Amino acid sequence: MGGNQRQENGLPERVALASVPVDATPFGEPVRPHLRSLIAASLERCGVHVVDTPLRSLADIQALDVSTDLVFNLCYGLRTSEQILSQPDVAEAFETAGHRLVGSDAATQRRCQDKRHAGELAAAVGVSVPTEFNLTNAENAEGPLLIKPREGAAHRGIRIIDDPTQLTVADESPDVLIQEYLDGPEYTIGVVGNGATARPLPLMRVRYGRSSTPRIYEWGGTSTAPDSAGRFGLADAAVALFEALGMSDYARFDFRAIPGRGPVLMDANALPNLAGRQLLATSARWAGIDHPTLIRSIVASAHTRHSG
Repeated sequence: MGGNQRQENGLPERVALASVPVDATPFGEPVRPHLRSLIAASLERCGVHVVDTPLRSLADIQALDVSTDLVFNLCYGLRTSEQILSQPDVAEAFETAGHRLVGSDAATQRRCQDKRHAGELAAAVGVSVPTEFNLTNAENAEGPLLIKPREGAAHRGIRIIDDPTQLTVADESPDVLIQEYLDGPEYTIGVVGNGATARPLPLMRVRYGRSSTPRIYEWGGTSTAPDSAGRFGLADAAVALFEALGMSDYARFDFRAIPGRGPVLMDANALPNLAGRQLLATSARWAGIDHPTLIRSIVASAHTRHSG
């Protein structure tokens, strides 16, 4: 019965659930055992054989059975005694070893983590992005400036300055972006599926940390009206970005809404957190999609994509 149910849901026979224990993460951001258990239970309920696969080295990736239908990639980086691998590096190691991934591939993850490149691709499909400056023309900026790493995640290394004279020579680095600081309401929107089946999830307004400095972000959000994503133009922007950036299976986008300018892309997340209380799963619940159904739909999308 489990096999029949698996086939009806478009699910594979065998999935490796790959994550990195806390002692092997670059920034101490492990995937909690509770989330791994929830994902495994969601799939096993439909007859999928799930292999929990903790990774502490590249050898663990190379030792993974290549006959496994899919690898559910929950790896946000890997620190070994020899090197530190970024999130895209880990995905590339899986691909080099011949594995098929749930979620976006290594090239897409690199594209999204390179904020300048992602911004250029967004602008090409008509999505507004923050204006960028350098040390020479920063004095022409109206208002504060946002300084952030060109590549990165989780808002690490971000700072806000009120005066361009606070910029240093180090900020001219090709690895640093100097952008206008946009002080408007922030929204996040997820997309699940692929191609013609890619669908935007309900929009959420992200709340700022009450005491955070700078005033950037806090992990949480509140619901908006069901049709808000369409009215604000965010649903179309998210689906266009999903395609333009080459994303697969699921993703999440952060925007700030600026009066007279519309939504401005702040971040494109190719591998967003899938925990039940995080933004993507919370948004899915507002669409009537519970956590097990969300997980199964993501895996089914990946299975169809690779099978096709």
